[in-house]
Amino acid sequence: MTPRIFVCHAKSDIEATSEIVDLLESALLLPADSLSSSSLPGYSSDARSEPELRDMLSGATVVLALVTERSATDNSFAFELGAAWALGVRVVPLLTGAASISDLPWALRGAPAVRPHDRLAWVMFVEQLAQLLGVRARLAEAGLVLDDITARASIAAAHGVRETTSGFSTSVRETTSENFAISSVAPFSSTPSTPPGQTVDAGEPVLSRQLALEAGRAMSDCVWHRNEALDFARELTPQFGRFIDALGGSWEDLRKLAQFDVWLGMTDNLLEGLPEAQRELSSWYHLGYELATLHNLAGEAEPGTSEERADQEKRGHDALERFLSHAEAVRIRYEDLGQVLTQIENLTGPASARDFTNIARSLEALREHAEFADRMTSAA
Repeated sequence: MTPRIFVCHAKSDIEATSEIVDLLESALLLPADSLSSSSLPGYSSDARSEPELRDMLSGATVVLALVTERSATDNSFAFELGAAWALGVRVVPLLTGAASISDLPWALRGAPAVRPHDRLAWVMFVEQLAQLLGVRARLAEAGLVLDDITARASIAAAHGVRETTSGFSTSVRETTSENFAISSVAPFSSTPSTPPGQTVDAGEPVLSRQLALEAGRAMSDCVWHRNEALDFARELTPQFGRFIDALGGSWEDLRKLAQFDVWLGMTDNLLEGLPEAQRELSSWYHLGYELATLHNLAGEAEPGTSEERADQEKRGHDALERFLSHAEAVRIRYEDLGQVLTQIENLTGPASARDFTNIARSLEALREHAEFADRMTSAA
């Protein structure tokens, strides 16, 4: 049977649906006619009755529910999702704009959800979707399309657009800590994003715990994907590059070497040379590194053999042990990590139960700890 994806959407969300379809077609090498939607021209399912809808959905491998503020009041959207749920078809909510899982019909509110403009979660989702469908993923092409959509949304936001028909806009209403974190997780962006409170051309970089955390996360993401043909030096510039400069190194010189082992070794040397009062920054850097390692482990394929399963579990256990060790070194109490550890446990649990929005949530929680520590130091 030809693998099928059905994109369920509100009729008023045609633009956002078109962008999702563009992302899917660029990310997956799909057979012809394997992608359909509620009413997007050229992809419409043409189901005109309940039996036709049931027949169409029963042939779908997965239903992607495009959740927006408008879809919550769209009766056709709710009916299609209810039919998919009743038929036992796998449903994955795609949350855009200010929408949340609570905008879904109650029966589907426990489903793992993805925000398409959260690059790390999107890449992991695409890899899992490719395995589910038995097709090849094309992540490099998908990244270019995602960059284009995000860039257009950023331009709209810069001109004061509060909300567009596209769920990828960054409206004033979306600028919460969670959504900011989601939009800034971007390990493969050709136009790198910047963490809260930082800009790429902000002058001399200021050494801080927040910068150390972001630098470790960025480096870990790139090391994880080091075998892919990406411009890693450019990827690392906004966070890791500024961190190197703040430590007293020269990222402009270092990036020309284009060797991970050199970058990692130089970072260790610079961190070891810090005065005692700043040694804690090393642990913040490694805390971000291990968190990203745990996030990337969550996106790995399900092991095929018992040996592979044991290896994956060991790598996850070792990364978690290092994560906890560095958290203790920066004086984050174990009980304060409870929420983060629960989120990590979900990401490393059964694939069907994973909620990839926990990637952004766990990162944001650590950012808050780093920001608080920086404020306390400034106030001292």
